[in-house]
Amino acid sequence: MSGQKKIFQSIKWTIVSNWGQNSINALITFILAALLGPKEFGIVAIASVYIVFIQMFVESGFNDALIQHKDLKQLHLDSIFWLILASSLLLSGISIALSRLWANMNNMPELALVICALSINIPIRGLIIVQQALLHRAMDFKSIAIRDNVAVFISGCLGVSMAFGGFGIWALVAQQICKSIVSLILLWKMSHWRPQRQFSLQSVKDLLHFSVKVFFANLGGFLQGHSDALFLGVFFGPMAVGLYRFADRIMSMLLEVVTKAIHMVSLPFFSSLQDNKSELKKSLLMCWKTSATATIPSMMALAAISDRLVDAVGPKWRASADVLKILCLIGIARSIMLFTGTFLKAVSRPGLVTLFIWSLAIATTLMFVVSGVLLKSFPIEQQIFWVAVSRASIVVMIFLPINLFLIMRFADVTMRDLITSVRTPIFVGLTIILTVIGIKSLIDSMGLKPITAFGLTGIIAATVGFITLVSVDNKLRRSLLSVLLRNES
Repeated sequence: MSGQKKIFQSIKWTIVSNWGQNSINALITFILAALLGPKEFGIVAIASVYIVFIQMFVESGFNDALIQHKDLKQLHLDSIFWLILASSLLLSGISIALSRLWANMNNMPELALVICALSINIPIRGLIIVQQALLHRAMDFKSIAIRDNVAVFISGCLGVSMAFGGFGIWALVAQQICKSIVSLILLWKMSHWRPQRQFSLQSVKDLLHFSVKVFFANLGGFLQGHSDALFLGVFFGPMAVGLYRFADRIMSMLLEVVTKAIHMVSLPFFSSLQDNKSELKKSLLMCWKTSATATIPSMMALAAISDRLVDAVGPKWRASADVLKILCLIGIARSIMLFTGTFLKAVSRPGLVTLFIWSLAIATTLMFVVSGVLLKSFPIEQQIFWVAVSRASIVVMIFLPINLFLIMRFADVTMRDLITSVRTPIFVGLTIILTVIGIKSLIDSMGLKPITAFGLTGIIAATVGFITLVSVDNKLRRSLLSVLLRNES
């Protein structure tokens, strides 16, 4: 199978995984948000950040190292598996031991018990890493798609059932644990690899140089991506965390739907081309343009319908609407920066990824601390709004230009390539925004229920966006006509 066909086949199955997983996730999130409230979401978000932080030490960058390593042997896999399993068991004990300390730091006594329950996910993660890396390395995204969709569906059903049953915050906890357990069972059923009773310190060292750099990059990414829950909880409390993270989760889910498919296959695909610079550049530009075409109009549409969306969930989430508009700018920037990290890892420059991510992490962390101090006496609505504005300013005005410089420097990509990639998507997004503004008064005058108004606005925005995109993108239009003619014949 050629490189182009292989990546499109992989993207197809990753799209199945993403669209199924995130569609179910979005529905479950909206139902749970309507049944519960920002405080419950905030407490679980703070506990989840704690657990994710510890899980990073379990993985230690070995997932990417297993995918990228050219000469991978059975002894490498066995050694990493046993090392990860042992460390995950140790770290789960540490997690439980420190749970009360983290709860006291956030002035939330109920947080300790939630952390203890979620700590079971740490050894479960340890049992998944090697098998998951092998599936990614083989670009077997069909198995990953099946596993992810089934796990999200089963755990979502459990969470909603428990929320209807009055279990409150434990519905969210049970949902996360169930998802991890189902993912573990399915992954071991689908993977043919099994660990053998052997361990080699040298095999660990073979992967350690690469994995350590990836680990520090991941640690910086953690601080950059989760410092909101860390510091908003300390300064403003669980209500602010719940409102802010709800908006961030909606943006992130949409970003995953439209970009995760191509992002997941980019590292193994780029790694396979690391010795062929011309093909690597061509593949990078293809991924870049595809991501921009899918993401930019989607994010601009989400910003346009954010008020309708939040009204449909319920009035207690109203403060999230303006935050969501600002975070959509970050979503657009992230779609442009998406492939810099995987490209640099593929060409064995993970150190640059680490430096870039840590710079962003430190700036973001400082921003949250300063915002926490300055905004402590403000109303919650203003607290979370100005935190979002500060975060977006750092990403768009500082780190997006740095990111573009890195990709132009090491991939020989030009500014003209970037402008060509984003010109059409921006035009489509502006058309969607103008359409939503134009029909607002008409839909308001119809006296529809909030969820109906949201659905109707969303359908109109999607239809206008699709028609505009097909009208101005000649290559996409020819591809669609080719598919239609093939089906008719």
